[in-house]
Amino acid sequence: MTNTIIFIYNAKSGFFAGLSDVVTKIVAPSQYECNLCKITYGPLSMKEEWAQFLETLPQEKVFLHKDELVNEYKELNNYGLPAIFLRHDNQFSLLVSKEQLNTLKSVVELKEILKLSLLKI
Repeated sequence: MTNTIIFIYNAKSGFFAGLSDVVTKIVAPSQYECNLCKITYGPLSMKEEWAQFLETLPQEKVFLHKDELVNEYKELNNYGLPAIFLRHDNQFSLLVSKEQLNTLKSVVELKEILKLSLLKI
C-alpha cells in the first residue's frame, strides 16, 4: 500500500471560510489560527517553493480542513490542529504536531522538519 501524507489545516473548508481566511491573513495576520496555512499559502494560492517541494515527495498527499476530518479520518479527531500525519497500511503516525508547526516561521523550516520526520518513520 502507498504511504500517504495527510496535511490537516486548522481552518474550515468552503468559499466563505476561505474568503474570511484571506481577509484575516491580510488585516490581522497574528490572529490567524492556522500556522500551516500561513506558512504554505500566500493570500490566494499555495507558495511556489512549497508546491515544488511537495512534488519531490514520493508519497501521495491529502489536504484536509478541520471540518472535513470527521468524515475522512475519525481516528485523528483528538489531535490538535494543524498537524501532518503519515498513513501506512491504515496506521497513522504523527509527523509534525500542532506544537511543532506553531513554532515554525517559514517554508524552509517546515520542509526541514517534515524531511526529518519522514526519515524517522
